[in-house]
Amino acid sequence: MDFSGDWGNLDTYIDPYDQEFDDLFHLDNYDVFKTYDTEPEWIFNLKNIFFHCIIPSIIQTLSRFSPIILTCILFQILCLKTNLSSKNLIHLNLATSLALLMNFFGSWVTVYLAGLAIVSYCIQNLIKIKKILIPTLCFIHLFYGQLKLDNEVWMSFRGAEMILIMKIISVTVDVETSVPELISYLSYLFSINSSVIGPWISYGQFLNQISKPSGASLSMLKKKLSYLVYAMITLVCSNCLLSLIESYVQGVPLVDMYFQAFSFRQSNYFICYLSQFILNLNQTDDYLVVKQMPIELPRSMVNVVTNWNLPMHYWLKKYVFHNLKNNFGIFVSMFVTYFVSSAIHGFDPNIILILFSIGWFAYVEFEFRAKISDKLSSCIGSRECKQKCTHINKNTRLAVKTMNSYFYLLNMYHLAYLGQLFYFENGQDITFSHGFNKWSQTYYSSHLISLVMFLSSKIM
Repeated sequence: MDFSGDWGNLDTYIDPYDQEFDDLFHLDNYDVFKTYDTEPEWIFNLKNIFFHCIIPSIIQTLSRFSPIILTCILFQILCLKTNLSSKNLIHLNLATSLALLMNFFGSWVTVYLAGLAIVSYCIQNLIKIKKILIPTLCFIHLFYGQLKLDNEVWMSFRGAEMILIMKIISVTVDVETSVPELISYLSYLFSINSSVIGPWISYGQFLNQISKPSGASLSMLKKKLSYLVYAMITLVCSNCLLSLIESYVQGVPLVDMYFQAFSFRQSNYFICYLSQFILNLNQTDDYLVVKQMPIELPRSMVNVVTNWNLPMHYWLKKYVFHNLKNNFGIFVSMFVTYFVSSAIHGFDPNIILILFSIGWFAYVEFEFRAKISDKLSSCIGSRECKQKCTHINKNTRLAVKTMNSYFYLLNMYHLAYLGQLFYFENGQDITFSHGFNKWSQTYYSSHLISLVMFLSSKIM
């Protein structure tokens, strides 16, 4: 899972409720009062949100990311319409990427990230011990940023640091002997379309987008633009519309909790769709970062884990989980995988609580449903059965549909229970106690349900 959608690196958005209605009395036009008196409150609120939140949010986001988007388009034109060699394109990519990083984060942060990249390259040539030294170096660099840097500065580039570390470790594992040239290595690490907000891509994918640039058919262009539209829709939902809804459902049990979590999920979709749009500007194949529907209507928590951020899931599965599974078993490998995921996210207390909880929920549900599925010979496992499965009771049976519907509802509740941790009152600190206090308000219900399922699966 990926929580790289840090908002610290965006400009401050305008909150429609920052301006109190009392400010209207300072206006000279008396018609304003007549309008407010005659039209319904919900219409007035919608207009207020449209002009003071939706429009500013979209404009600020597009202006913030327009240098990256325009640079990706220009770079794609150079790849398609000029005879520049791959080597020259890699050099140009590196120079442009570093300039964009300096524009986005500032020169000090760019030097801080480049320092890690250069030191890691020096260690890449130590073939026998690089798989130990490089991850150690990355986590020391990460912990230093978390503990020593100013929190506001750290939060502004934490996502970029995470992507950088993922790229460094993937090269370390994938490239056993033939280490790339320094310029190619740095150009990959700071690639224009994936170094700021992601997503992670492999070194091979980076070389393909340089040597095999995509064409510009109308259907492909429409598909790529649709990702930008999705990003703007989820931005508006997270930043504006849900604040209006929450004002009406505040205090309503479960509904309030659901919309708090839903707002956080929308912010994740915004970052994922935006990074998906930017990356696909230079991709030959359609590269997906997130699948929204399997998360909003989750058959199982496994679906949530795998679809939250597809490149992140693939990276953790390939470079962490599979390397440990044969020696330590599934449970230990899963625990270490979620620990690594927590670490590269910067050891944020709420992310730690959520990642380990969601890992536990997914593991328990998978084991529990597998036991029931075998005993009842029914298609009720965490993953949907293939068409020609050996179960007697298929998905078409009413009893099977009913059982699967129960798990859909349970997992939607789990998402609301977990996501509420990212709802903060003004001035609240990000601490473990905040998360535990939130969960205590619902009596740790999801954890208790998973404990009952775990014990039941052991008895069966």
